[in-house]
Amino acid sequence: MDQLATRPPGRGTGRFIVTPNVDHLRLLSRSRTFRRAYATADLVLNDSRALDRSFIGGTAFCLTGTDLTPQMLNRLPAGATVCSIGCTPAVEAAMRERYAHLDLRFLNPSMGYIRKRRERRAIVQQVLDIAPICVFVSTGAPQSEIMAAQIKRAGCDADILCCGSGLLFLAGSTPRAPLWMQRLGSEWLWRFLMEPRTRQRYAKDALFLIENLPALIGIRRTGVGQFSGFQLICRERA
Repeated sequence: MDQLATRPPGRGTGRFIVTPNVDHLRLLSRSRTFRRAYATADLVLNDSRALDRSFIGGTAFCLTGTDLTPQMLNRLPAGATVCSIGCTPAVEAAMRERYAHLDLRFLNPSMGYIRKRRERRAIVQQVLDIAPICVFVSTGAPQSEIMAAQIKRAGCDADILCCGSGLLFLAGSTPRAPLWMQRLGSEWLWRFLMEPRTRQRYAKDALFLIENLPALIGIRRTGVGQFSGFQLICRERA
């Protein structure tokens, strides 16, 4: 955890971290732009304990973006500059209270910003001007990953994590599943029951799993799954 959650010392060591789940696999099969963004990632962690239990079986390191987010924040020294892209005023207030020792900067893009080239460029420039040690992007897939990849390509030397609902959970704005459900890999069920807005997404994800069962079985047997548009190779890297 120390290696994953702590940025290596020195210049040029910033990492773009993605945490794919079933929804990401579905989107990767549909979007070439999303695949290009993923291709620039330095670190890919399995975000889904359900996938790990059912198909991956430990061949790829399993750590959710929700769990990694506080670990990264807790290891930062006092005064470290952190940039968050896309969070509510309530989350911003909670973060400022909880991490008062950090220099927190918040950028809140407009709805549909990912289709607005000028706004994306402005965000990139703001991040470069802030020069943070960490960037957390919370605008949802595939927007977060596309934005993060653009920030990385512009030369930002920070750890960049697309953290999904990580800051919402951390700030207490959204209740997370009980620990026993997380360990069983059934956090998705908790969110399906407690967050109506996610139900359509989970229904699409379930259909995607059914349609791609051969690829998932391939991962279980050999660590490699061939999906539409991309190949998923699951392995831990030292």
